[in-house]
Amino acid sequence: MNSTDPLKAYLKDMDSFFYGGNGWQAGLYQLVSDLNFEQAVWKPSEERNSIWKIVKHITFWKFAILSDSKGKALTDDERRAGDWRKIPDKPTEELWQNEIEELRDTHEEFKQFIKNLGTELFNTENEDADYFRENLCHDSYHAGQIGLLRVLQGISPIKY
Repeated sequence: MNSTDPLKAYLKDMDSFFYGGNGWQAGLYQLVSDLNFEQAVWKPSEERNSIWKIVKHITFWKFAILSDSKGKALTDDERRAGDWRKIPDKPTEELWQNEIEELRDTHEEFKQFIKNLGTELFNTENEDADYFRENLCHDSYHAGQIGLLRVLQGISPIKY
């Protein structure tokens, strides 16, 4: 791939908005990997989402997009059930670390699927490709929410 390859550029953007290194904000993984489970379950009020719940949501939608693209589309009921899943009733540090690992592993699987898609990623008539491209904005949106939840807890911002 040369330096003007759009697929290479997209994959670079995915990683910089996930692991860090973009000029706009901390990467999603950067924002969660240094948190403990108490910080991850904290909510500003009862009706709001925690960082942990947002992470589950992000991971679920990557999983759903991958399932669709593999020909194993989720039903509407499965999508509703998986979208904003509850966090464990008895959260622990180990469970939180497993959640972060699942987020990272799903990101890597997502990236590999995109590599295999190749230039089909940019076919605007391919609905699956649309979801793969749009997911970068979805993750970035929620990374902003996580950044705000960190600030509300008094957690130092990530240097990016």
